[in-house]
Amino acid sequence: MDTFVSSNSPYRLCVKNVGRIDDSVLLEQVLSHLRSSERICLDKKKIGPSEDYWDGRIDNHKFTLYFDIDYLDIDFVADSISTINLLSKFLKAK
Repeated sequence: MDTFVSSNSPYRLCVKNVGRIDDSVLLEQVLSHLRSSERICLDKKKIGPSEDYWDGRIDNHKFTLYFDIDYLDIDFVADSISTINLLSKFLKAK
């Protein structure tokens, strides 16, 4: 799974759709990968005005996964760069 850190914020990890597959399919792949790991705890989906989001933890480091309904972006946001690095390594291992 290809990811990159946002140039606007080092606290945002973006998922790149290199296969140009349907964004909802890519989101399901991300969610499936997260749910398959004992390292990840993912809460139930919450619905905002323009995004769906899930609060989660990787090795007890908090993050939020966002799916922007308007722009079809999939992003992870965290309070620390170390959490972003953990997520990046985890997703690249897929």
